Amino acid sequence: MLCYIDFSDCSAISRGHPRSYLPRTRHREPKHAVLAEAVAQLKEYLGAKRSTLTIPLQIQGTEFQRKVYNLVRQIPVGAVASYTDIAVKLNMPHAGRSVGAAIGRNPLLIFIPDHRVINHGGSVGGFAGKWNRKPGLLDLEKRLTA
Repeated sequence: MLCYIDFSDCSAISRGHPRSYLPRTRHREPKHAVLAEAVAQLKEYLGAKRSTLTIPLQIQGTEFQRKVYNLVRQIPVGAVASYTDIAVKLNMPHAGRSVGAAIGRNPLLIFIPDHRVINHGGSVGGFAGKWNRKPGLLDLEKRLTA
């Protein structure tokens, strides 16, 4: 099971270069089968050849964070939901900021697609993998669902 992924050195995501989202300098082919499959699926997804990621996840975090992450995983490809929408689904309609804080600690970027969560007014808002990468991922998903 996959429990953590880091894209902190992948600036191409903010420039809209889908084939170069994965770091080239430090990337090596993983030896573990789950990691190898995760890399393969990410390459297909970021190359606009796959819309869903099916790697088994071991979701870490508090009970609240795990509930948020599970709801975020239910947002369809190409769709968005607001922090408030997720808070309402948790029966905590005033917990939008807490939802945002949980999302900000997402350990499995893209696999838990928090880029699909936007501000209530429709603006992009933040993103655990750097806010400027969120529009690139949302644009990619528009192409995947077109």
